[in-house]
Amino acid sequence: MKNLKYVLEKGDLSITPSKSSSQNDFDFLVGKWNIHNKKLKSRLNNSNDWVEFEATYELYKVLTGIGNVENITATVNDKPYEGMAVRLFNLTTKLWSIYWADNNSGTMDKPVVGSFENNIGTFYSKEMIDGKEVILHFKWDASNPEKPVWSQAFSVDNGKTWEWNWYMYFSRRGNEAGQNLSANQNIKVIELRNYTLKPGQRENFIDLFENNFIQSQQVVGC
Repeated sequence: MKNLKYVLEKGDLSITPSKSSSQNDFDFLVGKWNIHNKKLKSRLNNSNDWVEFEATYELYKVLTGIGNVENITATVNDKPYEGMAVRLFNLTTKLWSIYWADNNSGTMDKPVVGSFENNIGTFYSKEMIDGKEVILHFKWDASNPEKPVWSQAFSVDNGKTWEWNWYMYFSRRGNEAGQNLSANQNIKVIELRNYTLKPGQRENFIDLFENNFIQSQQVVGC
C-alpha cells in the first residue's frame, strides 16, 4: 500500500509523505456539506449488517492555513451525535495528522497520519480496538471535489486484509453548490418565518428546507 512502511523493531508505523503533499490538500472540503453515512453495525465480527443515516458537516481553516477544524452533527438511534476533527499539517515532515473526538467518549483519539497523492488521501494509525491490535486506515477520495467520499478500514493482520466499515458520501449545501451571492446584490424582499420544531428534528428540517425550497427559489431568481 502506498505511503505505508512498518518499523518492526518498534512495532509501530512509519509514514512517508507523497511528493505532492501540501497544506492545501483539504481546501476542497472547506464549507458546509450534507453527508450520507453507511456504517457497519458491528466491526471486526465478519458482519455485513449496515446502518445508514444523514449528517451535516462544516470545515474551516485555521492557523493561517496549515490546519483545519471540522464539525459533524447527526441523529443516530434517536440520539444526538456530534463529532469534530482537528487536522494539522507539519511543515517539516509534510504529513497531515488528523485528531478525532466525539460526544460518545469526550476524548481525543490518537491521530491518523498521511498525505494526498492524485486527489486520494491515505492516513494510518495503529491502536487497540475492542481488545485487538488494529491498523486504522482513513481514505479521502477527492477525484470529484464536489462529491468527495471518506471511508474507513481496519486490519488485524498488518495490512494483509482490510474490513471497510464506514463510508461518508458528501454533497455541498445551499448556495455553495453554485455561485455565491454578491455582497452588493440589491435585496428587494426579506421574508421572516417562524417554525415550531419537534425535539431532535432540527437537522432534518434544515435538510428538508434546503433541498426543497432554496434551490427552487434560486431557479426563478429569488
